[in-house]
Amino acid sequence: MEAIGFLELNSIARGIEAADRILKTADTRLLYAKAGCPGKYTVLFSGEVAAVTSSLEAGKQTGGHFVVDSVVIPRVHPQVIKAINMSVEPVDVNALGVMEYFTITAAVYGADAAV
Repeated sequence: MEAIGFLELNSIARGIEAADRILKTADTRLLYAKAGCPGKYTVLFSGEVAAVTSSLEAGKQTGGHFVVDSVVIPRVHPQVIKAINMSVEPVDVNALGVMEYFTITAAVYGADAAV
């Protein structure tokens, strides 16, 4: 995976519009787009860095003032994607670190840095 883009909005309707624009702007692949906690919508997609960057900018334009946060992470660690999708359970845990963030986007960025 070359890069991921993550867009967080506080409007489900505008989030759906932004996801559509993201995919139509450049050659990117949707990993997921879904509603989260009340009124939040997140879009996770991947592709080459330039494509992800231009798609994210287009998504942010569509999102307008509903955008909460966004990030492009080049060379994201594969464990981050698994953790976002909750598809893997940690094994052999000897210690636990807890990170708390205001936005989901910041948590994704922090998780990549941690692994």
